[in-house]
Amino acid sequence: MAKPAGMIGGTAGADDMCAQSATDAGLPGHYRAWISTAGMPALLRLGSARGWTRLDGLPFADTIGDLVAGRIFNPLRLDERATDVGDGGFLVATGTHDDGQQADNCNDFTGGATGLFGDASATKGTWTEAAVHSCTEVTRLYCFGTDLRTPVAQPTETGRLAFLTNSNFSPSGGLAKADELCNTEAHTTDRFAALLSTTKIAAGSRFSSGTPWVRPDHVLVTRDLNDFPAPINVTLDGGYVQSAVWTGAGATNSTSGGIDESCNDWTSSDATSTAAIGASESSGRHVFFYSTMFECNQPRPIYCLER
Repeated sequence: MAKPAGMIGGTAGADDMCAQSATDAGLPGHYRAWISTAGMPALLRLGSARGWTRLDGLPFADTIGDLVAGRIFNPLRLDERATDVGDGGFLVATGTHDDGQQADNCNDFTGGATGLFGDASATKGTWTEAAVHSCTEVTRLYCFGTDLRTPVAQPTETGRLAFLTNSNFSPSGGLAKADELCNTEAHTTDRFAALLSTTKIAAGSRFSSGTPWVRPDHVLVTRDLNDFPAPINVTLDGGYVQSAVWTGAGATNSTSGGIDESCNDWTSSDATSTAAIGASESSGRHVFFYSTMFECNQPRPIYCLER
């Protein structure tokens, strides 16, 4: 079910949308929308509920504290019928900052000009605070069950390890320096490589096929380096990070379109050079690896994958 954000009808209308969607899909229980209105932030709308999972059984987040801290396992990209909404259906009206407090909200979702929307392909803060859009935008809502108070089951996926670096990579020294950063953080010598493209090498071609990759929190991130059901935004020490990440191309299976997409093949940290970056908190096929271009004089973290 979807409506223009300015015609949702406040919290009552939003909760009705959630209830109707649940009824239509045959889902039991009571639901509230993750939206904020005057005097009622989303942070306070879920009561003492906890332990949220997606309809495919994968964990989303355990507590309200985890939601506002960005400790989110898998993005909420499934609708009430467990259908992935796809790269074109990720816009979600929230009117809510990443701390669970009220933001621009289409006049409490009854009109107005603009409101804050989240991105259903994302975790960390972007899931609720992605961008401001027009209140005429037809949108989805996040609907949270409020009946259960059972801790969410922790992820248990196994496979090759994928993580986001704690330290930033300064684009100099080529791929060798990037790989060195990955292995230094992992306390290994040649076990990991950076998911970076150059003008001659596609990032995905640096790894063998077969065993899937999982994050340090045991969430599956990819089986084939083409589709990413969850983002690689967790560091080896367990931090959940929202950051721009060096990548160097438009997709993992592509080489850089030129030296200005890869900081001169990761040898230039000059302000006049640029490179492609992705968004660490996103699982959207394009935004994960390519969101915009950035100057090479500002170091950024990198994705590190086990070979």
